[in-house]
Amino acid sequence: MLTSVRVLNTLCLAPGDPTKCKFPSCQCASTTPPVPNPPQFLLLTFDDAVQQVFYSDPYLVTQWYAQNNEVACHTVTHTPPFTGTYAEIEGQRAWVSTLAGIPRGKITGFRHPFLNYTVDSLNLLAKMGFTYDSSMSSTSSDRVWPYTLDYGTVNDCLNIVNVCGKELKAQGLWEIPMATVNSAQYGTQLMDPYNTPSVASPQSPDQVTADYRTAFDQHYTTNRAPFGVYVHPVWLGAAQPPAIPDGASKRAAIASFIDYALSKPDVWMVTNAQVIEYMKRPVSAAE
Repeated sequence: MLTSVRVLNTLCLAPGDPTKCKFPSCQCASTTPPVPNPPQFLLLTFDDAVQQVFYSDPYLVTQWYAQNNEVACHTVTHTPPFTGTYAEIEGQRAWVSTLAGIPRGKITGFRHPFLNYTVDSLNLLAKMGFTYDSSMSSTSSDRVWPYTLDYGTVNDCLNIVNVCGKELKAQGLWEIPMATVNSAQYGTQLMDPYNTPSVASPQSPDQVTADYRTAFDQHYTTNRAPFGVYVHPVWLGAAQPPAIPDGASKRAAIASFIDYALSKPDVWMVTNAQVIEYMKRPVSAAE
């Protein structure tokens, strides 16, 4: 379960100077779609290792990329507490580029380990030339489309960080908010909801699918802000006793939801990087 405090601010424009934020290098946060009748984007992201064991296999990363999937950065060691060091961020980008053969210019995104971002780490990402971060969550009350962090974050202040109200200097760095799922029984959930309330005694797969459907429909029938499913693949694979049970039923729950979402008109399953490219040149679903 995700516990957070959210504040919807108006930090996009400097007071009295509406020329400060110039599209497409700067994008104001908004719950209004960039164009009327936009497509509904569906995202599926996998955090942590692309693996057969407990570390990333560069061969598997290459195969993943070759099948038109995006590979983003998530640091080398994923060790808490994450302090946003250059070595952790650049170390993985260099590893992916050198050992997996993915062009450096295609590694454009980042997600903070444990979603533990700071002012310094966001500023560092901008300085290092990353295009986007996707670590901040959003609910029905702050369901904004992707925006740039030129004038701060507008929609997520987790208890573990101190970002809201701070002056960011992350000019041009996009944020793709992570859409939450609300459960009547367990409240707000974000990643791996199939492990709620515990790995040993999780909720039913049918309930997971139903909650995803409800959350997705709220996006689809309102402002169509991008909706994502955020998972750690270790929970969806074969059992690794004693800590990790078989993930077949969890995987089936996710697949069932994705089939449901893709059955609707104007729904596109895309990568995070493709969402940012769309934001720079938005068109209606009809186009």
